[in-house]
Amino acid sequence: MEKLLSLLDAGRALSQGDLAEALGVSAGMVSTQIEYLERLGLLRRVGDDCACGGGCSGCGSGCQSGLAPPAMWERAW
Repeated sequence: MEKLLSLLDAGRALSQGDLAEALGVSAGMVSTQIEYLERLGLLRRVGDDCACGGGCSGCGSGCQSGLAPPAMWERAW
């Protein structure tokens, strides 16, 4: 978990897949760590809302074809 927090200390939000790849562990392992750290108030979920409401009107929120962008996490300070 220290490595996961260290990755997020850089100040940018990362997805579960990004974290799993950087840590060399499974997405399931990262999911468990994220859930625990969220409960402790050390992480917060960001970026899982689509500003265009799923209509993909070119809002720049990162969604494509009506799909919301992946949830991202950042260090809660």
